[in-house]
Amino acid sequence: MFEATLVQRLSKLDAEDGPFTCLILAAAGLLRLDLQDRISQYLDSKQGGMLHAVGQGAIGVEIRKNDSVVAEMLNKIGHMQTTLACMAERVC
Repeated sequence: MFEATLVQRLSKLDAEDGPFTCLILAAAGLLRLDLQDRISQYLDSKQGGMLHAVGQGAIGVEIRKNDSVVAEMLNKIGHMQTTLACMAERVC
């Protein structure tokens, strides 16, 4: 479905009477579909002033209040430095 939607959007962009004059899309999706030739510019902190979303790439897990079994499992795979960095980003 993602591919069809992306192709439809690009078709609308390419159409002479299409509703779009430009599109902002995730580069990852275009690269995954071997459409890197459609990327004209990357927007990042140096080009376009775009910053990544706070906590991007972090996974949040919510568990029951007194579930010590799951809490122990999560403690084994958790990474305190990442947790603190995400919490600090959310405060700003």
